[in-house]
Amino acid sequence: MDSRNSEDEEIVLDIRIIDPAMRHQTINRVFSTLTGTKTLQLVVDHNPLRLKRLMESTFDDVAWTYLEEGPQVWHVRLGHGAAA
Repeated sequence: MDSRNSEDEEIVLDIRIIDPAMRHQTINRVFSTLTGTKTLQLVVDHNPLRLKRLMESTFDDVAWTYLEEGPQVWHVRLGHGAAA
């Protein structure tokens, strides 16, 4: 996990290097620790639509923003409410 502090305190998580069996668990764990305006940026090698639906069904206030949409790498910013 690559954690970078910026003004908004964004955590960057490259899920391409995480064991596929642990990805959703890791993302949920990190996302649930976000407070205030902190955000989580995911780096993915595919369009994470399934993950988006899962996050929206798990968390009431997930905000999802595509920063880059492929074709080889997707960057998605997640936050609570308007944070993303």
